[in-house]
Amino acid sequence: MEIGLPRKKVQRLCKLRQLGFHLANLCEENVVYVDGKEYCERKASPESLKHIDIYFASGPRNASDVCHYRPEYADRVVESGNPRFDTLLPKWRAVYESEARNLRERFGRFLLVNTNFGRSNPFQIGKDIVTALKEGGLINNEEHEAYVRRQIKYKHHQMIGLQTLLEDFSNYSFFDRIIIRPHPVENHNVWKSWAENVKGVEVHFERNANCWMLAAEAVLHTGCTTGIEGVLLDRPVFSYTPVPKSEFFNQSDAVSIRVNNARELSLMVKEIIGMDDKKIRHCYTKQRSELSKYIRNIEPPLASDVILDKLEMLDLPFIDIVGFNYNQKPLVKIMKKIKRVGHFIRDGGKRIKRAHQKFPILDKDDLLNPLNLWLKAGVISRIPKLHRADERLWVVY
Repeated sequence: MEIGLPRKKVQRLCKLRQLGFHLANLCEENVVYVDGKEYCERKASPESLKHIDIYFASGPRNASDVCHYRPEYADRVVESGNPRFDTLLPKWRAVYESEARNLRERFGRFLLVNTNFGRSNPFQIGKDIVTALKEGGLINNEEHEAYVRRQIKYKHHQMIGLQTLLEDFSNYSFFDRIIIRPHPVENHNVWKSWAENVKGVEVHFERNANCWMLAAEAVLHTGCTTGIEGVLLDRPVFSYTPVPKSEFFNQSDAVSIRVNNARELSLMVKEIIGMDDKKIRHCYTKQRSELSKYIRNIEPPLASDVILDKLEMLDLPFIDIVGFNYNQKPLVKIMKKIKRVGHFIRDGGKRIKRAHQKFPILDKDDLLNPLNLWLKAGVISRIPKLHRADERLWVVY
């Protein structure tokens, strides 16, 4: 299962085909993007798409964009939704509730701020994002480069504006504190240094973002996918949009209540304080209707069921799961050698690799704990078998 199809992956996809693999695409960025053409240039190149059996689209809009800009591969597009949203449905979100209670006991009533400034606050300070994107094959022409430069400028302006908003909002007494949860690809030390001088503001990154949102009294974001997830979790969700008519206004902004200063946020917060989940869900009826344009699985059937049904239609060979070792694949050995060269930052004297911040290592308990909660809630009838195939790869069957 590939998570994106830029041109740079062509050689790898071709090699995987030669080794006998069937390939499907499930892109994590096919929900929140501004322009369909730009998305396809960056994440659905025709050179890579030709090696794919199935392209799983998050919803009607993404399916339409891929079919429009890549019409020769329209027959491979399946509107499935994304499994990350399955777990947000009322019955399935039980896996987050226990941790959410722990967070509320620890932090009290708080506003959660989810940021996504990977291009204006990159993990490696001083990194030239445009050059890196070019080298990675994610910028393909001058028009696209100009677009990315405008976006970086906008996100820089938005980040500074958000800090001003939070400094002002910290003077209100709606919540016990403000929790900032930076995006996984950002430099978190930048936020920690800034927060030291703002009362009532803390920076935390541990645990799943959904646990934090479920625990929060309200969520504020900056065009992040968590804005969509917050609506699905029946939380009050606000989007900081300093330029409401910006070309970078996206789907997360569209399904949120927009604010552009602390006073506007305070007025909106006054209206939702004390509401239970049922009332909040009712208040967001319009937003959920808008959301259905972008996500297929805001109600059952689950995206995971649709995806597995489609994969079963492929002529897949039998695999001995117990004997399967991801690291033994010849192509994997080459890729892992290449990926050993990584970017690092120092946090409290510790050297942290970007990949470890973005994709923490999963232990068996990390999988068993939510599975046991689903079993207890009656969502599943048995605990599936688990087989570790790599440091960050588990086979569940």
